Amino acid sequence: MCHAFVKICKIDYKYDWHLIMRFKRMDYRYLSAFLSTARHLSFSLAAKELHIAQSAISRQIQLLEQSMKCQLFVRSPKSTKLTPSGQILFENAAKFDDWVQIHFNGAVEKLRIGTLSGQLDAFLVSKISEFPQNSQLNLSIEVDSPRNLIRKFEAYEIDACIINKALDMEGIICKKLFDEDMYLISKHPVDLKNLLDFRWVHMGSALYYKEFTPKSCKYEIVVNSITAVLKLVEAGVGIGIVPKAILSQASTKLWSQKLAAKGKIYFAYWELSIWPKATKEFFDFIQKK
Repeated sequence: MCHAFVKICKIDYKYDWHLIMRFKRMDYRYLSAFLSTARHLSFSLAAKELHIAQSAISRQIQLLEQSMKCQLFVRSPKSTKLTPSGQILFENAAKFDDWVQIHFNGAVEKLRIGTLSGQLDAFLVSKISEFPQNSQLNLSIEVDSPRNLIRKFEAYEIDACIINKALDMEGIICKKLFDEDMYLISKHPVDLKNLLDFRWVHMGSALYYKEFTPKSCKYEIVVNSITAVLKLVEAGVGIGIVPKAILSQASTKLWSQKLAAKGKIYFAYWELSIWPKATKEFFDFIQKK
């Protein structure tokens, strides 16, 4: 639970590590009592909301303060206020509680997964169709560029992603799913000796065209999706490199040259010990050969 809290709340490891270590010892019931009391600024209203005795609320807050080694409330006969430490905990823990409610308190689990456009048709659709339809799992799928998927993943806006780059980040599991063939494409035949004379359409990476020339391209159009590369090449405005899955979506006949270099597709997700059962089963199924 601690690792989920860190990722969702974006706690600064350098400055807030003491808070993280204290959270490891926190009982979630204490956190619920704290959040309710902090919202209402009232122990009695928190007790009514959680349907427990006010003395139980007071005891859970006391145990929470002991585990956190700091005072969270200033309590007087007329008012209850958050301390500065209590305010920090409230702002961050509320995000974590929202995440828990979404993922664990419903009969059907929800998984937010991001994927590259080419892999939606070439891989993910078939995997979903093979996954048991009676599984207690709802999927929210976002199709986006590699850069945006990584940004959303790091911001915890998605729980997992299918990406063309190995992610080396603390607290995640990233495994290669498969290699994919890559093709140089053009509307018309291309002289491989004069590639620098062409306008390149790409997504900001020179990884593949360097197989043909060590120099950087002079003329280029940078886009944010691989399908945009295909459409612009089909329009005859330049040449580009796409995976086989995208090339198969071409609406017109294109000239193509298979590359020796392979693209690599990875599956990344947060390394949490508390993933619900259906989500864990889906993760295993995605990685199954």
